[in-house]
Amino acid sequence: MTDISLTSGPGHEPASKQPGVTINAVDPSDPKIHAAKYSTATGLACAFNGSFGTSMPSGALDAISNHFGVYDQVQLTLLNSLNLAGFVIGPLFFGPLSEYIGRRPVMISTFFGYLVFMLACSGAPNYTALLIFRLLCGLNAAVPMAVIGGLYADVLDDPTERGTAMSLYLAISGIGPLLGPFVSGFASQASWRWAFWAAALIAVPTLPLVLTLPETFAPVLHNREIHKRQKNSEGVEDAQMAELHPFDAREIFLRPVVMMGTEPILLFSSLYLTLANSLFYICFQAYPLVFEGIYHLRTEIAGLTYLPIALGMAIFFLGFMVYTPWYDRSKAAGKPWAQREINRRLPIACLAAPLLVIALFWFV
Repeated sequence: MTDISLTSGPGHEPASKQPGVTINAVDPSDPKIHAAKYSTATGLACAFNGSFGTSMPSGALDAISNHFGVYDQVQLTLLNSLNLAGFVIGPLFFGPLSEYIGRRPVMISTFFGYLVFMLACSGAPNYTALLIFRLLCGLNAAVPMAVIGGLYADVLDDPTERGTAMSLYLAISGIGPLLGPFVSGFASQASWRWAFWAAALIAVPTLPLVLTLPETFAPVLHNREIHKRQKNSEGVEDAQMAELHPFDAREIFLRPVVMMGTEPILLFSSLYLTLANSLFYICFQAYPLVFEGIYHLRTEIAGLTYLPIALGMAIFFLGFMVYTPWYDRSKAAGKPWAQREINRRLPIACLAAPLLVIALFWFV
């Protein structure tokens, strides 16, 4: 019988306990051996592109406004607001779906959709069409970012490695939107369409990475192996299939809502992150008004004002890299506070939360 090495996804029994499966720790088919670095790099590339595209109109607002004859600030705000609405809707559907059909098909289809609709934005015939394309663009861009957490959980066992990968992901997904206005500010000097063409061109090199991304979700890999054995007449029974529940759209798509309603820590963490991200993206509407309207900076130069925030993101990641070994040493030394897993990231959050408030008052 062919040996396979698989890991279990959330809520699934480890593959080693599933019938008809023999574990071989050095089997090259193990996703934790051959896919960890590749999956991590691909996830980071998707995170950068998805976040980079969210703020592209911010550096081209004047060019877009003049081309379509739209001068109302509320209507111009919709360019980013509808894109972020897609970020809310997309993961609610495709995140749970990735635990039924696997990470790979969801990542490929939605990243390709992001690229297509970004190009569609550049060819929008009117402002309404541009807004619709921005919504669809955000819906697709958010999904790879939402799946990345599960992807890393599939291939990274060690909490330290997983924490480092997630912190790098958060830093990159935060820096991406800050570079968008800078790039679009210069690109829009030629045409407002170039703001979206630039985002599409930057995303193209990531497409081969996504297309060659291996599947990492263990139950899907297990069932694929069983189907292969059945096809080869090795006498494997259906009872040996991994326990993937029958496709139930209602159960799959209501799962996030149920989790929000039954897990207080998840609910309040999500509400706080929603507030923090809302304040973050308000900058993309406020900065042009302040630095172009009050300080009379040129559009392309005003894009440089976002770079200090990007520097802050980079400092956050470096701080995390210093904090992690300190935490590991504290845990190894038997420090009481470090023995509880819930405290692993808590000190960083306690430091960052008041700094967010201070920064807002400083800006005002």
